[in-house]
Amino acid sequence: MCNKVSKFYWHMYHQGPSPLFVSQLPFEERVALIKDSKPKKEHARRFRLFQPVKGNLPSEIVRISMVHDEAREIQDKAHKVYTAASRAHAQFCNQAYVSYIPYEEASKVYITARMVYAKAHQTYNEICDEYDKAFMDNKKSILALHAKECPNCPWDGDTIFPSNEEIV
Repeated sequence: MCNKVSKFYWHMYHQGPSPLFVSQLPFEERVALIKDSKPKKEHARRFRLFQPVKGNLPSEIVRISMVHDEAREIQDKAHKVYTAASRAHAQFCNQAYVSYIPYEEASKVYITARMVYAKAHQTYNEICDEYDKAFMDNKKSILALHAKECPNCPWDGDTIFPSNEEIV
């Protein structure tokens, strides 16, 4: 079971092909990041639009998001093992008096870890593609919920800051 569960937000970021974002980042952390790193003149709009989804999203979106969380966690764990194996392998490579057996074993572990990570990364990317497809299949109902929960939203299908509009 996944340790972190994603939450659904409207306009977590200012730009994207969808106003819907799925994230494990806590709401308060994103608010702090906006305060610390985004232009002050953008704050009011960002804080008005960035909000948790309140209504019911299509079950396919919720399901694939849970699968995404699991795949992300597996990928992250595989990356940690791969990084540790890579460091151990490099340590043996850097020793001038390398004993062949530890080097060979470190190489085997490194190669296996690299292959496991590559597979986990590939699976994660495939699940991201599935999420994109699920979004497109459910786009109409998602955008209807968005219109209900984000009235007077300036999102133009790409950004909450359309180029023809001045931010005040």
